[in-house]
Amino acid sequence: MCQITNCMRFIVSDNIDLENGFGKWRYSHDGGVRMWTNGDRVCLYYGYTMSDDLDQLVQGDPDLIPEANGKFCVVILWKDRMQVWIDYFCQSKVYYNTRDGLTVTNNFSSLAMSNKELDGEVIKKFTHGLYGKTQGDDQRLLKEWEEHTQDHTVVKSVVSMPRGHSLRHVDGKTDTIVIHNHRQDAMDALATPLDWVSAQLEDRVHQCMEQHSEIISKNYSNICSTVSDGIDSVLQNMYFKRASRLMYHPGRPNDSLQWKKQIITQLEDRGVSVRFDLMPEHRVDELTKLHTTDVNLSWMDLIPTLWQVNECLPQRPDMILYGQGADEMFMHRTGFLWAMVPPAQRPNYRDTYGGGESQPSSLFVESGKDHTWSDSIATQSKICLYNRDVENQTGIQTTSLYSDRRIFNLPRRMPRDVMLDSMANAGPQCRLLRDRFDFQFQTPHKDAAGYRCREVLKRLLTSTMRMVHE
Repeated sequence: MCQITNCMRFIVSDNIDLENGFGKWRYSHDGGVRMWTNGDRVCLYYGYTMSDDLDQLVQGDPDLIPEANGKFCVVILWKDRMQVWIDYFCQSKVYYNTRDGLTVTNNFSSLAMSNKELDGEVIKKFTHGLYGKTQGDDQRLLKEWEEHTQDHTVVKSVVSMPRGHSLRHVDGKTDTIVIHNHRQDAMDALATPLDWVSAQLEDRVHQCMEQHSEIISKNYSNICSTVSDGIDSVLQNMYFKRASRLMYHPGRPNDSLQWKKQIITQLEDRGVSVRFDLMPEHRVDELTKLHTTDVNLSWMDLIPTLWQVNECLPQRPDMILYGQGADEMFMHRTGFLWAMVPPAQRPNYRDTYGGGESQPSSLFVESGKDHTWSDSIATQSKICLYNRDVENQTGIQTTSLYSDRRIFNLPRRMPRDVMLDSMANAGPQCRLLRDRFDFQFQTPHKDAAGYRCREVLKRLLTSTMRMVHE
């Protein structure tokens, strides 16, 4: 287990000998995980909620936990049963192992396993893709790895709780229960439009982000906020005055840093310092080895963040802010645009913020004959789960101001002209920065700082082969 006091690792099992016991369960946890018991049940939990205090929520009716708005992971043990909940935005990654009973943990490396438990077919598939004579498209291979490790692992009996589900163990049986339907929530928002102008959307978003940031600042004393030249992280940063700030770029000599430098200058002119590091791209294999604690890393473009958090900060934070959910909330990806814009008009949008050439081709989603524009938008509104990967690898809680149930689907309830302005121009966010913070955002495209993620997957596969105990 992690020895740092604000690390939030836990493990619960009915077949492993751990330091604490309750009924059929043994459990252990680090200092970042809170524990409460009333004699009838034991609760292990971390995070925060935006209405009731998380402590009060945990000590009250368990049925109210799934509907809470916030960032949290809650494990409740009764003497012979268990329930696990993760927040709506799935910002924690929790594994469960059903070999020889049940073990639940957010720390994959705490699961002892043998060579025979590795999923040989999965490892063979990805190894062949990297090293085989007929090497396929790297982007496709990395996408397949990302999709596989969202809910599965490199071990046959170990999976992670899928988004929108809780984990339940009753009468010796373990299963997952659907508690949220994110796609349907997006469809419902599109089907219930509000007769608002953009200013009303901006007012509501600002109010909620301000309240959200105050709750985070109240609960966490050492906050680290990641910044790029993209609008999502810049807007989020405006709500935190005392956070440390990190920005990176792969250390390639021919890359232009114009927009990153401009953001740094604009922030420094406001008295806000930003630590900027050039990631040593030639060391990507070494950095992956040093800073990944879980081989099931889905988002391989996170290595620079892991490196900065672990090596570049003078003090370990107790909360990391990442911009998860902003692209989906404000719909500024090419696929969203193409769902609303007829083919003949699309060339007019290719140089906009949402349609720029920096977008990977995989995000160009066409609406098929059997799908409406709302189907396409709802499908693309599925959140990319960066936060839980950052949290899992660092042992530091990670959240986003965009992970707020009050506002996440609100842009989908706007009139079509407001939605289109958000998709193409990031208009609501630009005006929030201008009108609320006197900040003129000028970066013309989404931030894109890719590097050799293929080397990350190589290292993860190598680490997989070495992690088992014969």
